[in-house]
Amino acid sequence: MAVVACHYGVPGLWGKQQLGALAGAVDVFFVLSGFVMVWTWRPGDRAGSFWRRRFARIYPLVLLTVGVSTLLDSLYVSQMTPATALSSVEWLTLTATWTLHPIATSIDPPMWSLCCEGLFYASFPLLVVGMVRLSPLQRRSLAVVCVASSWLVLGTTTGTLLTFPPTRLPEFLVGMVVAFEVRDGWRPPSWLVAVIVAPTIAASIWLPATSDLDLVSPMVGAAVLIAWLAGRDLAERPTPLASRPMVALGLWSYALYLLHLPVLWLVTDVWNVTCLHLGYGFKTASHYLPWVTALTYVIAIGVAAVAHIFVEAPMERFIRTGRQGLPAAVDVSLAWAGQGATDESPGLEPRGDP
Repeated sequence: MAVVACHYGVPGLWGKQQLGALAGAVDVFFVLSGFVMVWTWRPGDRAGSFWRRRFARIYPLVLLTVGVSTLLDSLYVSQMTPATALSSVEWLTLTATWTLHPIATSIDPPMWSLCCEGLFYASFPLLVVGMVRLSPLQRRSLAVVCVASSWLVLGTTTGTLLTFPPTRLPEFLVGMVVAFEVRDGWRPPSWLVAVIVAPTIAASIWLPATSDLDLVSPMVGAAVLIAWLAGRDLAERPTPLASRPMVALGLWSYALYLLHLPVLWLVTDVWNVTCLHLGYGFKTASHYLPWVTALTYVIAIGVAAVAHIFVEAPMERFIRTGRQGLPAAVDVSLAWAGQGATDESPGLEPRGDP
């Protein structure tokens, strides 16, 4: 939702460019991805099985998003050209950001993070085997090196290099280290979470999105917060994130992340108003209607729910098992009841079958 707020804005806060820094939520996602991959990994897991599960998890919506975005681009921006077709192929193969092309004018800018995830998933079987062989002190040292290297690389990097997959690998590695630490018994105290996470949130909102601190602080804050939440889950002390509405939103969040900009473009065209975006930051509005922005959130969440129920969940089950998914009505009722939350949340599989 933070990324959506970065692109849509918040009614009543129109014009505050600091909201653009909420894109730092993607950094949190990279750390979470590394944590989840280790958390669901078991000794003896085969690389081929892992890659098949990850393909099943992310690719159905990649295919849908590229198709919808290419169609919208052809209808509203330019006619289909060889360059447009090549761009679509790059996004379908998750190689677009390896070419260092600007993403702000691409068919769906948020997909840049999936190009990074592609590198993470491709290298994870090798990374996890190597990390298992490290001592706890060596893993902690690796995390420190990752934070420092990110500060140096991201703090001195501009433009397309910020979306170049190798520059984001340290965030994934930090998440992996945190998972090993939690498995070994680390439980950060609540006071540490408050001391680290609160300034992180403040930095993400009020610092420029390209400042050194804002580029790195989400990684540190996410590492502590994820470990704290995992500890509470293990102790069966749920947080508000386990509530039914939050579980449902979590099930739909991957679809919301990928499809919220196509929804924005359509709404903007229908009402002939400028919400926010294209790319990063804000665009001067010829006329701005707060209620249109609020309605866009509702429409985007609805579209994400439909995409999850009718495309994402059944296709993932089919690729994994060869069996058809649950009927849509059953699937959404289970989501609202809070059943199987770890099964369908973005990147979170049941611990026994990642």
